[in-house]
Amino acid sequence: MLEEPDRRLSQDPVAIVGMAGMFPKAPDLRAFWGNIVAGRDCTEEVPSAWWELEDYYDPDPFAPDRTYGRRGGFLTPVRFDPMEFGLPPKSLDSTGLVQLLSLVVAREVLRDGARGRDGWYDPRRTGVVLGVCGTNTTLMPLAARLLAPLLVKAMRARGAAEEDARQAACDYVRELPPWTEDSFPGILGNVASGRVANRLDLRAANHTVDAACASSLAAVRAAVDELICRRADLMITGGCDADNSIISFMCFSKTPALSFSGRVRPFDAEADGTLIGEGIGMLALKRLADARRDEDRIYAVLRGLGSSSDGVAKSIYAPSKDGQLTALRRAYDDAGCPPDSVELVEAHGTGTPTGDEVEVTALNEIMGVPGDSRHVAVGSIKSQMGHAKAAAGAAGLIKAALALHHKVLPPTVNVASPAPAVTAHGAVYVNTTARPWVRDPGRPVRRAGVSAFGFGGVNYHAVLEEHHADIPQERVLHPVPRACLWHAPDPGELLSLLEAGAEPAEGSGVPPEHARLGFVAADEEHRGRLLATAIERLRTRGAQEESWGLPEGVHYRRTALPAGTKVAALFTGQGNQYPEMGLRALLAVPPLRAAFDEANALSPPGDTLARTVFPPPGDKDTAHAARERLNRTSCAQPAIGALAAGQYRFLRELGFAPDGVLGHSFGELTALWAAGALDDDAFRALARARGLAMEERPEAGADPGAMAVVRAADDAVAGILAAHAELSVCHRNAPDEQVVGGGTDAVEGFVTHCLREGVPAKRLPVAAAFHTPLVEHATRPFADACAQVDFAAPEVPVFAGAAGARYGQGPEADQLTLVGQLLWPVDFVERVRQMRADGFGVFVEFGPGSTLTRLVKRTLGADAVVAVPCDRGENGPDSAAVLKEAALRLAVLGLPVVGINRYDAPAPEECPAPSAVARLLEGPNFALKARQERFRQAEDRAGVPAAELLIPPANGVPVPAGTGPDPLARAAADHLAAHVRYLDGQLATQRELVELLRSRTRNGQGPDAALAAAVGAITEHSLAVGEAHTRAGEVVAELLGGTGAAAEAPPVRPMTNGQADAAPAPSPGAVPVPGVPPLATDTADAANAAERAPAVDGAPGAGPEENDRSALAALMADDRMLHRPVQDLSDIDPVEAEQVLRQIVADKTGYDVGMLEPDMYIQEDLGIDSLKQVEIGAEVWRRYPVIKREELFRFSEARTVGDLSTMLKELFSSPRSGLRHTGGVPLGRAYVSLRTLPPVDVLTGVHHEQPRALMLDDGGELCAALGQALTGRGWSVLRLTVPGVPAGGPDTQPLDSWSDGELRDRVAEALSKASRIDLCLLPLSRSRIMNADEAVGRLTHGLLFAKRARALLLDCARTGRRAAFVTVTQLDGFSGYAGTGGEPVAALAGGLAGLVKSFALEASPVFCRALDLAPDMAPDAAGEALLEEIADVATDVLEVGRNGRHRRTPTLSDAPQRLLPHAPGGPSPLTGDDTLLVTGGASGITAWCLEALTEDHRCGYVLMGRRPGEDDGVRSALEALRSRGVRADYVSADVRDATAVRAALAPHADRITGVLHAAGVLGDRPLAEMTAVSAAPVIATKLSGLQHVLDALGPERLRHLVVFASVAGLWGNVRQADYALANEAMVRHVCAMQAAYPALRATPVIWGPWEGGMAEGVHRLFTEAGVPVLSREAGTAYFRGLMGPEHPAGEVTVMGPVAPWLRRTESLPAEGLTAVRSLTGLEDEPMLRDHRVAGHPLVPMTGLLGAVLHTVERARGSRLPVVRCQDLRIARGLYLDGHHPRAVGFHLVPNEQGDTVRARMHHADGNEGQTHFEVLVVCAEEPGEAPRLDLPRYEPTGTPHPCYTQRTIFHGPSLAGLRDVLDEDAERLVLSARLRDPAFASGAYAAQLFSPALSDLLLQGAALVTHGIKGCGGIPVSAERVDLYAPLPDDEPFVVVAEAGRTSVLDTYCTVTACEPGGRVLQKWTGLRMLDVNEVQAVRLLTTYVSTSTPAAPGRTETG
Repeated sequence: MLEEPDRRLSQDPVAIVGMAGMFPKAPDLRAFWGNIVAGRDCTEEVPSAWWELEDYYDPDPFAPDRTYGRRGGFLTPVRFDPMEFGLPPKSLDSTGLVQLLSLVVAREVLRDGARGRDGWYDPRRTGVVLGVCGTNTTLMPLAARLLAPLLVKAMRARGAAEEDARQAACDYVRELPPWTEDSFPGILGNVASGRVANRLDLRAANHTVDAACASSLAAVRAAVDELICRRADLMITGGCDADNSIISFMCFSKTPALSFSGRVRPFDAEADGTLIGEGIGMLALKRLADARRDEDRIYAVLRGLGSSSDGVAKSIYAPSKDGQLTALRRAYDDAGCPPDSVELVEAHGTGTPTGDEVEVTALNEIMGVPGDSRHVAVGSIKSQMGHAKAAAGAAGLIKAALALHHKVLPPTVNVASPAPAVTAHGAVYVNTTARPWVRDPGRPVRRAGVSAFGFGGVNYHAVLEEHHADIPQERVLHPVPRACLWHAPDPGELLSLLEAGAEPAEGSGVPPEHARLGFVAADEEHRGRLLATAIERLRTRGAQEESWGLPEGVHYRRTALPAGTKVAALFTGQGNQYPEMGLRALLAVPPLRAAFDEANALSPPGDTLARTVFPPPGDKDTAHAARERLNRTSCAQPAIGALAAGQYRFLRELGFAPDGVLGHSFGELTALWAAGALDDDAFRALARARGLAMEERPEAGADPGAMAVVRAADDAVAGILAAHAELSVCHRNAPDEQVVGGGTDAVEGFVTHCLREGVPAKRLPVAAAFHTPLVEHATRPFADACAQVDFAAPEVPVFAGAAGARYGQGPEADQLTLVGQLLWPVDFVERVRQMRADGFGVFVEFGPGSTLTRLVKRTLGADAVVAVPCDRGENGPDSAAVLKEAALRLAVLGLPVVGINRYDAPAPEECPAPSAVARLLEGPNFALKARQERFRQAEDRAGVPAAELLIPPANGVPVPAGTGPDPLARAAADHLAAHVRYLDGQLATQRELVELLRSRTRNGQGPDAALAAAVGAITEHSLAVGEAHTRAGEVVAELLGGTGAAAEAPPVRPMTNGQADAAPAPSPGAVPVPGVPPLATDTADAANAAERAPAVDGAPGAGPEENDRSALAALMADDRMLHRPVQDLSDIDPVEAEQVLRQIVADKTGYDVGMLEPDMYIQEDLGIDSLKQVEIGAEVWRRYPVIKREELFRFSEARTVGDLSTMLKELFSSPRSGLRHTGGVPLGRAYVSLRTLPPVDVLTGVHHEQPRALMLDDGGELCAALGQALTGRGWSVLRLTVPGVPAGGPDTQPLDSWSDGELRDRVAEALSKASRIDLCLLPLSRSRIMNADEAVGRLTHGLLFAKRARALLLDCARTGRRAAFVTVTQLDGFSGYAGTGGEPVAALAGGLAGLVKSFALEASPVFCRALDLAPDMAPDAAGEALLEEIADVATDVLEVGRNGRHRRTPTLSDAPQRLLPHAPGGPSPLTGDDTLLVTGGASGITAWCLEALTEDHRCGYVLMGRRPGEDDGVRSALEALRSRGVRADYVSADVRDATAVRAALAPHADRITGVLHAAGVLGDRPLAEMTAVSAAPVIATKLSGLQHVLDALGPERLRHLVVFASVAGLWGNVRQADYALANEAMVRHVCAMQAAYPALRATPVIWGPWEGGMAEGVHRLFTEAGVPVLSREAGTAYFRGLMGPEHPAGEVTVMGPVAPWLRRTESLPAEGLTAVRSLTGLEDEPMLRDHRVAGHPLVPMTGLLGAVLHTVERARGSRLPVVRCQDLRIARGLYLDGHHPRAVGFHLVPNEQGDTVRARMHHADGNEGQTHFEVLVVCAEEPGEAPRLDLPRYEPTGTPHPCYTQRTIFHGPSLAGLRDVLDEDAERLVLSARLRDPAFASGAYAAQLFSPALSDLLLQGAALVTHGIKGCGGIPVSAERVDLYAPLPDDEPFVVVAEAGRTSVLDTYCTVTACEPGGRVLQKWTGLRMLDVNEVQAVRLLTTYVSTSTPAAPGRTETG
């Protein structure tokens, strides 16, 4: 039987990697921790912004509807800027405070976890679970609005008049926020997490948890589950409560639970209840292993979680000891550690006596250890901030995590005397002061527990432990004293610095010659006082002095100490110790606490050094016992050594390096360590050994002796000692101070004698008579200890304290000296004098107190030397300040001491200035208070209460007072109010103008011209407004009087949500827009207007959303809104249009128009998604219908407001490219085939004169060839070489990594060498791709290169010249559809085609091409091919394959082209023996296809997906298959994980014979926003996933390979460049697989969208855009067909839309363009062999026309067909007799609208003046409506017309298409026609609606009708007009109607029409001029210019 896996959290612990919060008097984490360490009580009386005490407070707890609580913890008001989160400002009043503040804290927790790193978490794998409980205050005023009818009824019942009752209800309702569309989400608790996930783009789970006051830890439990189950990689969790409303106070007051004394006293004997608080605390959690891997900062490790319910208990809210014990036991079992390993418990601790007693009892029971009491510090954050309800647990968790992180035992305040349950023998004690958390040797890992309990019997407990990390010590977060040091070259400059408020110098030394000044300040206020004192001293006399110091701690020196001044380190001995010595220094300077950690490690468990030095708080007896214990040598000496060592280490870190050291007594041991003679371990061991040895008694009861200090000179002391021979001098401390020692009684007698004689003397608090024979017993054990350690030579001189003793004589001698020092007297005086004589001038004392500092000054003189202590004793200042002051003084002296504040937290970053829409969120009623304030301000402005203008009607909707329900009366009142506002506005304007004029004239200046113009403009505007206002008054008067005509009534305001929209005055600075209703700019005014407006019964709401949708629907349907006046682009003022656009954006967001900055992001900053961007475009289009619809779809590409404005300006300023929905896209099945392209028509002058290219160089032969070709044509080529490719040349930038940031930086460097980039070139050399992983990496990198290229090329395109993005591959010259030579890995490069096609849609002005070259193409040919392609006039071809002979591009055809090899006998059919592996097959269209497939094929299936097998969807898919009688299995694996795939498939590999790869991840973001992280899953799922499957199964074994791709790759798609790339790469890969394994049945399927296979909104968007979607029935039927035996293998099959739904729109430049076409080989075209004159080919007139039409359409992206031609004229024919030009040029010039083009074909061999042909062509989206002709009934025989055999006309068989004569008279001929359209120059002479061969039949008809009149047909030379309605049918019958018009001797004019047999016109030539010439004349004409004077002559007919 398998063992159950260990699922405890201890096996997979979770790290806290980020924290943030806001709590009472703590807007952030730093302030919160600072308040904790300082022991600050942050509760206060209820602020009035929360609720008024006079309304609800009553000290009587039983007073109804009153609370006896008046204090609590309240969040500091926060200024919230909706711009930072992309929230519409108008939504704030409807959004709960907790939701808004949660956004702030969530953002901060991610910033905290980031620590300045970008991309530290994956949003797709990040979730948020928050604890939220209780009511949402936002609901209260909304609900209160609904009580207005009850108020009216109550007043009416009390006899009030109806009008008065309604007035009162109006007064009540008017100040309450209204219900809006934001109200519902604004009051929902779960939206707190949802809004965080939405605004921060988090894609994993998001929800809230309500477990009452335990909600935070319940949320943590849920978040941890997401992590350990691998559903997320990062979770934000915690608790949120911002609701100390009167509701909350009432709830706690009536329980009752609130403190009567107004203080929270957890675990205090006088505790009497709690106070409620507010808070929002969040933590970022990660699996510990991941956090370590990612080098995150780890605050603490969450090791265990336990929970329980009380079950049947006394009451629903009574605490239960048993329930708590259950949760505790479960937590420590989960943590895998004993409860007694914990040293800190952040308890629930509410301050209620019963609750606290139960909790302490439970803790003592579970954590108690016999013989080890008071080892657990218990506390509660509630003592400082109140009970934060849902956030209480988060606050406690953050407090505990910070305690572990900073190694501090935090205090609990308001505890005077512990409660009875906290006993002296119990495990817990109440910690009432912040103490260093020194590591206990019995508990080597610091651990803490956190409890949270909630109503309903909910109990939670969390176990945290510290994290040991090899990272630099974290900086101290709480406020600590800070050293401030300034310096300058001289005192004057120093004074200037100080006066200017310059910041202190940090991190650098002070030049010796500089003046310097410094001090240590406790806080900013203290700093200000000290700075003022220093400035004052410098101003008076201080600048003239060399040095000085002030009692306040200010130190100054003019220069550094003289060079050569030596510095000594002094180390104090026993006698200076005191309880809590250095405590504040340990909290502020981590090296000190670390020194105690090390010293404490040698203590026995339960009896540690730390408990002695920093004892748990207690009563006086406890304190006395601790002091007595500290005086023992076994404690005192290690403690003194630890403090001194920590201080010394800190200064050494700063740069302090003594020239010599001296220790006093025990300090001599520390001095040896400091000098390097002893290492750390040896020092600690000897310090403990020395103390133990000296503490031991030689025998039981022996007198240890005593010591006394006496203040007298040497001779005086000697005289006294003469009477006390049993005593001796132990220390000579100073010339006037000695210490004597001996027997205890003798010392007592000595002290008594001295005092009697008036000599100051005092017994010292020491444990023995040191340095006397009484401690001789200690020498042996101490000597033994010394023998166990190594002594090294001191690195600096160590001065021995005893006379004649020396160190540095060798290890053995030094050991003897150190041991002997126990007995030898200390002559400190002589040693100090000796050091002074040796040049020591600075003495720094280390250890507790400052005794040695004073002794040095008394010995050498206070002014002779500088003595600096690092501590000032028990009653001295803050020990942290003293230590930092010591360091600062050394720096002032000139020592190289820097970085004194290195452990201080850096100063908080300055918050950016808030925007104008930022709001101060003060209390949960902020919206209500703000609304009330706005109404009060309105009343003040109007001088009358607003309520007097309003009364509530019977239905509760306010109306103007005194008017009743009459709408005209209401209109009058509204007008009156508007009149008052108008006058107020005019008055304000006049006042501002007067003040402005005064300010300009006070000093004699007159108003300048600009001001005068502005005043004039304002005056004219005011007059206009006044006139409009007067007219409005007249209209109202007419309406009220009944005299106005209905036609003169003002327009009705549009209705929104059943209310008339308000029309307030435009904001100052707004540009009035004709025809556009002004947008509300003041929310108070808008609110007033909304409430005044009457409801209209039966009127449906037409809110903004409905209006937007109608605009979008109209845009999709191309509804031109004919009721609106159509404008011309030239009539639109761009400035006005931009203001319209900005107003539309403002209306979407609630921002004022003036706040919309150009660099604001549309989505991130304003909260507008891509669909809304299209809606903005739709609204612009609706207001300006003349704008082309397709241009506006580009609005979805905009990222910023500036982008939108730029796009709009470009629409109005110049024709440009864009996108359009093609509409009418057919749905069906087609095959990808290749169409041959004609040679390139080369644009001239397409690039700048000195073009520049940027190439991503992979070091392959392809890149070399392309670069050489470009440089040979004058291009400057900047190269970015990929990693691993050496850079070469000055124009090369090597990439050091594949990262986007590296690419960004190197592109920027490259751009610095070129102000413009014309071409971005992305080649992939075939030789540089070795494996699939490398190919995928190169494709991803290519995507990032394209992202960077887009911005560069858009800038270039704006200059009016071509900017190009080109990729080049070496697949097979057939774009990979011929199989890439059977190399699937190489074929992956074909994915660049998908990238190019999507790039084209997202950068529509940029020329784009994916070029594939045959791998064997010569380098020079490859380069020439590139040069031709980048100059191609055709912009509609995005993908080209070249094999050296032909150019081809992919297209769709009805029949397969069969480019790939196949096995003999055809592909293998599916049989019952086959088993298909299906990736991604457990849901969606894949599951549908599999179900359908089982109808035909009973093969087996193995489904593979990421979801677990027990998932409901997986089970459902398996059941659906099995119910059809097939075997179906499921394996769980991520296809991107090769190892997981191989392992999952191993049991099934032998039976799998086919693969259906359908797994995919959809990307959806603009190319400009794509990253490697966002693209990786999209690309890897398709490509790496397929490769991993093939590797696991072995491709040679497979019989079937089916892949599901998307039309997004075939056509490209916006926001899906990565997806398109992946799909195209996969398709080419499968083609190569077919080529590599001909027996394989490879089936690449390209699907279009499915109905029901996508989100409903996406489906609707496709439908509205005219894109057809597949039904399930149609799609599965197609799939069954292609899986049948008749379907050819390897053919790329498209099922869905068989044409692109998006096309680029291209415009010709206003100045026109010229393209050159080579005529080489044209004479050999088969069609021209049948069109000869005098033995040589003649290009027919239709060929000339077709060449022009082809060029025009291709230059415009083939977006619009040519539908009409005018003024056609042949100037000189193309007669290919060998003397013809080798090239012709096409010069195209558009008209202003761009839809008409003047085209001229001219000689291009150096004589551009020779015109061959010219025409005016008209393009349109659709041809005009075709007319119809009445045709005679006929039965076609199919027999060619006899003109061909009779040689009436000279056309050969390929052009012989005229058939039966259907009708004929003298001037009219009707013929049937049918002709297979012959190939001609690969289509270079054809257009979308025009075939030169088929259209030539019309000219043949004209020749025949002319021949019937004149006996000769002549040649066509011009035409007035050609109308093209539809293509002429290929090899299908149609009718030609030729009619002769006016005729002359020289010519005949004809009208020729081609019709369908039913009469619908297809093509019509009007005014076709047939010139009457014979063959000889025709030849002469064709070699010169056509002339109207040529005589006619009989002969054969030509149609040249």
